Amino acid sequence: MSEMEVEKPDLTLYNTMTQLKEVYKPMNPGKIGIYVCGITAYDYSHIGHARAAVSFDLLYRYLRHLGYQVTYVRNFTDVDDKAKNCGEKPLDLSNRFCEEYLLDMAALQCLLPTHQPRVSDHMEQIIKMIEKIIENGCGYAVGGDVFFSVDKSPSYGQLSGQRLDHTQAGKRVAVDSRKRNPADFALRKAAKSGEPSWESPWDLKFPHHENEIAQTCAACEDSGVNYWLHNGHVTNNNVKMGKSLNNFFTIRQIAANYHPLALRHFLMSAQYRSPLNYSVSQLESSSDALYSLSPYREEMSGDVGKTQQSAEAKEMIKKVKNALKFINVSISKLKKMQKKQRMSLVVSLVEVEKAVREVLDVLGLLTTLSYGELLKDMKQKALTRAGMGEEEVLQRIEERNMARKSKDFRRSDRIRELLAFKGIFLEDVPGDTVWRPSTPLTKPKSGLGLLSLSVLVSQSIAGRVKAPLLQSNTGGLVFSKSFNSIYDTSMYGRLQLNNGLARTPQMGWNSWNFFACNINETVIKETADALVSSGLADLGYIHVNIDDCWSNLLRDSKGQLVPHPETFPSGIKLLADYVHSKGLKLGIYSDAGVFTCEVHPGSLFHEVDDADIFASWGVDYLKYDNCFNLGIKPIERYPPMRDALNATGRSIFYSLCEWGVDDPALWAKEVGNSWRTTDDINDTWASMTTIADLNNKWAAYAGPGGWNDPDMLEIGNGGMTYEEYRGHFSIWALMKAPLLIGCDVRNMTAETLEILSNKEIIAVNQDPLGVQGRKIQANGENDCQQVWSGPLSGDRMVVALWNRCSEPATITASWDMIGLESTISVSVRDLWQHKDVTENTSGSFEAQVDAHDCHMYVLTPQTVSHSDV
Repeated sequence: MSEMEVEKPDLTLYNTMTQLKEVYKPMNPGKIGIYVCGITAYDYSHIGHARAAVSFDLLYRYLRHLGYQVTYVRNFTDVDDKAKNCGEKPLDLSNRFCEEYLLDMAALQCLLPTHQPRVSDHMEQIIKMIEKIIENGCGYAVGGDVFFSVDKSPSYGQLSGQRLDHTQAGKRVAVDSRKRNPADFALRKAAKSGEPSWESPWDLKFPHHENEIAQTCAACEDSGVNYWLHNGHVTNNNVKMGKSLNNFFTIRQIAANYHPLALRHFLMSAQYRSPLNYSVSQLESSSDALYSLSPYREEMSGDVGKTQQSAEAKEMIKKVKNALKFINVSISKLKKMQKKQRMSLVVSLVEVEKAVREVLDVLGLLTTLSYGELLKDMKQKALTRAGMGEEEVLQRIEERNMARKSKDFRRSDRIRELLAFKGIFLEDVPGDTVWRPSTPLTKPKSGLGLLSLSVLVSQSIAGRVKAPLLQSNTGGLVFSKSFNSIYDTSMYGRLQLNNGLARTPQMGWNSWNFFACNINETVIKETADALVSSGLADLGYIHVNIDDCWSNLLRDSKGQLVPHPETFPSGIKLLADYVHSKGLKLGIYSDAGVFTCEVHPGSLFHEVDDADIFASWGVDYLKYDNCFNLGIKPIERYPPMRDALNATGRSIFYSLCEWGVDDPALWAKEVGNSWRTTDDINDTWASMTTIADLNNKWAAYAGPGGWNDPDMLEIGNGGMTYEEYRGHFSIWALMKAPLLIGCDVRNMTAETLEILSNKEIIAVNQDPLGVQGRKIQANGENDCQQVWSGPLSGDRMVVALWNRCSEPATITASWDMIGLESTISVSVRDLWQHKDVTENTSGSFEAQVDAHDCHMYVLTPQTVSHSDV
């Protein structure tokens, strides 16, 4: 054996059947056969399919590198009942997507298998195999279908480790009463109208390939399979990625933003049997690794001549060659070896290049593109992800150069950092500054200011809130000494966002609770019309807010958000003009992540561009969600959009939808006009009451300019009773929560309109004092008899008697409990009955309240005239 040769290692594989690592022993020396289950061809393939393909392509390449003669078979299931639903002839559709799949595989540099059989080409053999299974007593025909009898297969479940007596019938597949055993599976199914079919004794069509072991062993004495390998799934938020859950990304979608080899690198970044969670940050890292590797290959492509190798060079080459024993080769290790020993190994670059190329070839990362071509493609995709054009990057570089010349290093560093947040890295080289793609920066390095604070609100705002809590308008004492501690506002007014908006809680409508993703411009226009015609707009419901799913699934070639062409064909600008013509305001939705919750483009790293386009469209309100956030803390992700919105010069209400995960009341008042304090509300009594309690915790932090947001109203969606909806509206109004209608206002019931249009309840919510009411007392079983109250302007108080018990109850609010002087007399007005209950009450007030109902009252000191109010 020569000095440069390395002995071929044994091939060790993890056999799923035995659950052991075993040294591979071929049945025919020097030859290996691989059969891989291919796709069912009816749509574009997602990255879960890509992982299986890349995993076994890696094995195929490695086996060939070791010198084996490999027969690699990967099938296409081109006969499947899903195709019928696509409005195209099944075989035509399958043929089209087989070809699309092969294009995807070529982009990922997956080698073509030696054989790619299609089910439709082998129906005669399949029918004969099933006949053999029935002949051997392992299958039976029922009503045109043929089932495999698992009771005839003693080893059934051996591969997965499940026993028949432990499986749960009907867990994934509906139990068929025709089966002898619920676990029996279909070998063939009767053809349905419009589906391709083949003549057989049972008049059937072929379904998915499943249970290969059982049916093969039933038809043949020996299956010929000794080793079983399975790759791990790709997951999305730790849930298996799949089309049935609609939580997938196609290979094409990813390749639109990342070089396909970056996707390949990502798919190989975890041990092949382990689950791989989809991660944009990991894709960015893989792209960065691919870019970093490219110049390394380019540097070694020069003519270094034939020179004698040093002992050190030979040792490095030996190490690189030995690295081929392992499929999970670390590219970074090769780079470190190169970096450490570059000077001493210049004489041996030819051999090093050969060894590294072998490694890259086995990994499928050796591209035929030149370095320049690969660099151009990767830079273009980086610009797409950043939502920028190269001219804009060069302009920023020029601005930075000017700042450096004028010694404005703070601005220079700021420009560099802002580009780094978008994945654009600036590198200063002699006489020039160049840029390259990089993993986006997630934390400021310069400490300059993605978290820069807004200007503090004036003392007059804070004073306007606190003055009525200290003295009354009557010249006499109305409130008890405990009043200020009960209705603490000490955390309000210190850092409130001062953009002139949200002096009272926002009111309007949002599309999500009722329509979810089923929205279009007609729905929005009709909703605006209904708000006006119903009189709700005159009561203050002026915001018409579009939630998720309004945008196209991809940004345009300039990196801009675009409305979905089918659902919003006229664009947002014309829609905003229509809403404005009704005297209303238009709101829109985006996300402080790379995607929205429904996987449309998010605004993370696109804040400036997106804010500018929202302003150009005439948007008045932004709901900013929290999905796909790369693990970056909210306090770092939300301020950039605030700054971008402020920079547009347009007044845009900024609603943070952070779900209360990182206690936004502690920091969001300096960032937005309202902030979600809870998870999403559901149209149930349990959800609504739980969310009310969670929001109550943060009462001291809200006030004019910034409000706690316990999510939208569910009134009118049908999940609660009339009484429960009254409580919902009463408590949201008392808590100074945003009043955003979540039902279809085009088709409201009279009861729904009655609740939503209660002027006296709305007046409590919009009271200029702006102090959030709160839960004061809870008695009874599970604290179900509750008193909620809060101060209003004019020395008045609002009191809600909320019966969360399952039976009627008498609930009492005493003056000392709610912070009134015990001797003060008040008039009591019922806000649901719209009448004065009493004109002279002191000490306490009580009422009988039905189960799950809420009574709401305003208490006015007798000595205060209505003119003062």
